[in-house]
Amino acid sequence: MAVSPLGAGGIRRDRFLVLFLVMLIAAAGNTAMQSVMPTIGRALAIPDFWVSIAYSWSALLWVLMAPHWARQSDKRGRKPLMQLGTIGFISAMAICGLILWAGLAGWLAPVTTFVIFAIARALYGGLGSAAPPAVQAYVAGDRRRRLAADRMAASQRPAASPCPRRDLERALDRRLHRQHGDPRG
Repeated sequence: MAVSPLGAGGIRRDRFLVLFLVMLIAAAGNTAMQSVMPTIGRALAIPDFWVSIAYSWSALLWVLMAPHWARQSDKRGRKPLMQLGTIGFISAMAICGLILWAGLAGWLAPVTTFVIFAIARALYGGLGSAAPPAVQAYVAGDRRRRLAADRMAASQRPAASPCPRRDLERALDRRLHRQHGDPRG
């Protein structure tokens, strides 16, 4: 018995793995940072209130920017926005890590450390928020395309049986790409 090349929701396994990793990296990294940040804040003599403000600021930017990135993923494509979000996340976490390390080592004053940390968190909220809407739109678009192909195939069965689903999917895929100005169409 052959193993299906399709993963969850009918998405190819290799694409599913990339989508899964994009979301996992952002979620795991943010969760790890949140779990250690109160201790780091106390070590830098920064009150917990200001630590929570930095995270709230980042979350507010995330909420405000996510709809913008969703619209941009419709205009510019899913992959570039997934890349932007992943690069934004990696950059923000790298800056956070380096700055916190420098502050804990005593190379930067605690207030300076924390201001730069808050700016890096803003980078995470502003750019890191580009990946999830693009991933979600990719998954939704793939499912919508498959549903449309199934409906088209079902409507063609009386006229042409057995239905060449793969050819219909390809034709529908090209049509959808043309409608959205994608050069692949």
